[in-house]
Amino acid sequence: LVSSIHVLFTQRPQNMKSHGGEVCFPGGKQDPADNNNDTTTALREAHEEVGLDPHYITPIAQMETLESKHSLCVTPIIGLIEPSHLAEPNQLKVNVDEVEAAFAVPLEYFTKEENCHEAIIVPYGRG
Repeated sequence: LVSSIHVLFTQRPQNMKSHGGEVCFPGGKQDPADNNNDTTTALREAHEEVGLDPHYITPIAQMETLESKHSLCVTPIIGLIEPSHLAEPNQLKVNVDEVEAAFAVPLEYFTKEENCHEAIIVPYGRG
């Protein structure tokens, strides 16, 4: 089963003021209309950034909130997209203002120790 599951990533446009060129998951800042609901935010942002219809996403987990390297609170939401072909990069409707590229990586890639690295980044003046 793990070999058939993929993780969807996006790359932000190089010219963006915030996080330009970075690889990330679809997502973004919570709007007042999201009613402080992280899952609602994730579904809305996935639709805005890559055109995924929330009706085809089943949220299955909310991960622990963490602080990004830019001191933002990030709460990852894991969702299952069915039918899965809707999440294939060539099927997505990428918002070019927010996303330069979308790509999927097999989950199995992350299960191999040689592909995983951990680093602690301490911004200058904070550590």
